[in-house]
Amino acid sequence: MWYMMSMTHRQLSIALLVVALPLVAGACAPPVGAVRVDPQKVQRELTGNVLSAGDLSRSTRNVLFLHGLTERFDDDPEAALDTMRKNILAGRTGPDVFPAAAELSFFHAETSGKRSYYLAAAVYAWIFLFPGGDGASLPDPLDPRLRMAADLYNRGITLGLASADETVMEMRAGTYELPWGELEVAFDKNRLRWAGRDLINFVPIAELRVDGLRVRFRRPGIGAALAAGIAPVTEDEQVRDIIAPRIKVAATALLRIDDARKQLEGARMQATLDLYPESETETVVIAGRTVPLEQEPSAALAWGLQESPVWERELKGFFGSVFQVGAKNQLVSTDAPSVRADPGRVRSRDGIQRRPLGGDDQRAAGRPRHSRPLRLLGVLVRHRQPDRLLVDDPARRPHQRREASRPRGKRPGAPADGRDRP
Repeated sequence: MWYMMSMTHRQLSIALLVVALPLVAGACAPPVGAVRVDPQKVQRELTGNVLSAGDLSRSTRNVLFLHGLTERFDDDPEAALDTMRKNILAGRTGPDVFPAAAELSFFHAETSGKRSYYLAAAVYAWIFLFPGGDGASLPDPLDPRLRMAADLYNRGITLGLASADETVMEMRAGTYELPWGELEVAFDKNRLRWAGRDLINFVPIAELRVDGLRVRFRRPGIGAALAAGIAPVTEDEQVRDIIAPRIKVAATALLRIDDARKQLEGARMQATLDLYPESETETVVIAGRTVPLEQEPSAALAWGLQESPVWERELKGFFGSVFQVGAKNQLVSTDAPSVRADPGRVRSRDGIQRRPLGGDDQRAAGRPRHSRPLRLLGVLVRHRQPDRLLVDDPARRPHQRREASRPRGKRPGAPADGRDRP
């Protein structure tokens, strides 16, 4: 018994010694220090934010600490954000608080699922980007928070104005909830009209991964980059339309909040939702400044090609069925009309005029005789002899037509014995 008790005491002493040694060693180490690590790790820590890393940026955590809201935000994020807004209205903060308030609002929207905080993030980011008012100073162009605020605004309006199933961004007028009130959004439906067609189904490009393209072109700027579908306005236009129905149009949505800093004082804010197709403009004027629009034409092109039936027909073409005559349009385009021309007929070498567009003559339907040609994405020819289908060239010479109609293997003026003349 005595032996067992002594062993127990010995084991207890060893355990206490093991626990005490690190504490003693830690007491000898300095409370603050720095060690060398991989520079990429340091860079990620300095530049990461809620959009790239899913966590708050270092600059936002500094603002929370300086305003004494670190623990409060961890315990009650909405109360901390409300206190921050009250400090802004009371003039107890500077411009540095706006990008922090935008990121904190976006972070809380991500964790809570409340869309109103996405729009709050867009409002705070807009105020930082376009302060307005007399004596307001613009952000330093080298400030990394400038790009972060633009990205928070772009994603904020995308998610704040998303559909119920969060698959597309809704382009419509309406009243949306804010954490401190309401946001009344105005929208002109004529903005949806593009080259005689309606733009529909606005998919956020920030949620698309591009495969199959060696490059992805992106123009950083302001606004939500979208890939929009197209739909003819009438059924008659749908039959005669030569633009492929699966083509996607690159566009940018912009939520303008005039005098946002002043409107922040009230419970009801007003904004205007604008839509800019990529083919029409690349910049906008905001508060007297020319600002580039966020655009991603490569992603919109890839999104449209993914749904193209060309890939489905590739295997069928290998077995010889791709050249069968079909009733659908044979010409497709990715752009709107731009130059006057007559698309009504296509002439082949055999002199027969064909209508690749289908239906009656366009002039019989009250359409103008001429319309604009299109930049073609591809020509899908469904003909048993596709090499004979050729757009008639007015510059072709008469003797070239005669030579094309002669049987192959015989040249004009060739001797009967088949030998060339000197």
